[in-house]
Amino acid sequence: MFQKMLAYFLSVFFSLTFVFMAQATPPRDLTLEYDQAARTLHIHMTHISANVRKHHIRRIEVFKNDELVKAIRLVIQDTGRELSQDVTVEAKKGDVLRVKAICNQAGTAESSITVSEGDGVQGKVGGKSKTQKVQKTPAVEAEPAVEEKKSGY
Repeated sequence: MFQKMLAYFLSVFFSLTFVFMAQATPPRDLTLEYDQAARTLHIHMTHISANVRKHHIRRIEVFKNDELVKAIRLVIQDTGRELSQDVTVEAKKGDVLRVKAICNQAGTAESSITVSEGDGVQGKVGGKSKTQKVQKTPAVEAEPAVEEKKSGY
């Protein structure tokens, strides 16, 4: 009797786990643009979520020349389709800026750009070239090199 109940419980548990995992999507179309005059890295990505409180980008890591310079912890996503974030980063010609976006349920996306002279250096992932308007979202310092994004929700 115990074995049948355990088998039933485990089958229900794993079935529900796979259903929830199937609904989660990783971030994609991660685009970067560096504004040298403002010393700002504009980050934009697509991330589909039916419930932005339960399924969202949980962390954005910014690297300069393969050294972590900023980590932003997010507790909610602005919309159910995309996420934009501006990050202040000091960079000069030749520096490589890399961003890693981590979903709290399903995977990661990475993109990098090399800073050149002039404003508006762009980087992309997945072979798509597009610049999108970036919504500025405030971030609050949580610990050294880690920020936590607060939302008005």
